[in-house]
Amino acid sequence: MPKQTQEVYKDRLLPETFAIASMWLNRPGGWKVLPVQPGTKRLVRGFGPFAGMVESAEDAQFWFWQRGVNLAVVAPVGSVILDFDQLAFYESFKAGRPGLAKSYTESTPRGGRHAFLSLENGRELDIPGLLPGCEIKKFCLCHPSKLPSGNYEILENGPILTVSAESLQKALEPFFDLGHKSTPLAGKKPLSPPRAQNDQNSGLRANSGVIAKVKASWPILSYLAFFEPTLRIEGRGGEWRSALCPWHNDHNPSLRINIVTNTWRCFACGAFGDVVNWHALRGNFPDQGEAAKDLARYEIQVGL
Repeated sequence: MPKQTQEVYKDRLLPETFAIASMWLNRPGGWKVLPVQPGTKRLVRGFGPFAGMVESAEDAQFWFWQRGVNLAVVAPVGSVILDFDQLAFYESFKAGRPGLAKSYTESTPRGGRHAFLSLENGRELDIPGLLPGCEIKKFCLCHPSKLPSGNYEILENGPILTVSAESLQKALEPFFDLGHKSTPLAGKKPLSPPRAQNDQNSGLRANSGVIAKVKASWPILSYLAFFEPTLRIEGRGGEWRSALCPWHNDHNPSLRINIVTNTWRCFACGAFGDVVNWHALRGNFPDQGEAAKDLARYEIQVGL
């Protein structure tokens, strides 16, 4: 048993959330944890999977013992969290691949399931980020977090299994969108951000309020972490990040992401914009107004 975990269990009176956070920090592979405002799905300001994370015992003690916040975990590169929003979808996955279902799994307050898996050799899945009934998450709330609707509970208390990317992709094929089957975004035709020809046709004037609200609600790295979990973002410090552009067949990172202005641009295919433009492209919406209205249905905490 890791030394930190041994220390945790010397005193049974230690808060459960702190004990669980310590165990996540000691799991092999580099799992990290995040503080979430008590009783909610809202991350504590300044924290996120591409921003600050809790990585030390001292920080874990401050947040999960002294402050009593909810707990979220962040999957390291080469690991995934499968979020089944309904029990029926998880049961279908379990029936098709009972071996994979033995990996560590939790139940959510609304009856869904979070299944935690690692991939051999640090591989990543080449499948759509959003699947009907199952989403691939970079981070999520976990036991013993509590919400007004209920608690996160341990369902399968086994280890986090390491599986091949091929076997997991095969297990998730029933959830692929029709016509989307295992088609990476890099194979799509280069696109430009949707532009309205005029306010009357686009509805931008009527939707300007929701567009502004959505842009303010979704930091671009948080948006990409939720909607594009397979996008590998590089760079630390400063205001710029880079990645392979998903809007053309990119072999060298041509996409530049500015975390200060909350915008992005590809210097190869010319696509550019903000979170609303990105959402319009990935959803094939006719204009920014429709994309913003769809994105407004989500909140940043939905990624938890």
